[in-house]
Amino acid sequence: MPVEHIVRNGKRLVRITEPKPPLLTPVTPEYLEECRRRDQEEKRERRRKERNETYLERMLRQQRKAAWELRYYGEIARGQLEQGVSRNRLPKHLLQGLEHLEIVEEMSARTAEYSSRFESVPEDGSGDAESDLEISDGGISNASPNITPGNANVE
Repeated sequence: MPVEHIVRNGKRLVRITEPKPPLLTPVTPEYLEECRRRDQEEKRERRRKERNETYLERMLRQQRKAAWELRYYGEIARGQLEQGVSRNRLPKHLLQGLEHLEIVEEMSARTAEYSSRFESVPEDGSGDAESDLEISDGGISNASPNITPGNANVE
């Protein structure tokens, strides 16, 4: 189905555009039949794809859509905050989007931090990674004196 992307009053809109007949020819029953057949074929194709889709693919597609919506709302909320709107005055869906963005940014920062730690370890296995471990009678433990195998205190 052909669509047209337009921006009106700062909002992104999508308009469905039907195929238009040439200007000099009138709308004939044949043309209308062709449009109807094309629509039916598109619906059949979409249903066929949905039937062949596995549960995992469907869940991943829905998850991607939800994540995209949260990012979109988060960006809107961030823009509102930059304009001076109080966080308490934001609608619930914009707050959820903003929280999602903050979580994603925190996770990507942690991932970058962890990956930078492991980039310094040589691939052949030789390096300082083994010097951080201490082998004792009770097994392998961290070199920290506070934690030993068997009596780790969880706070």
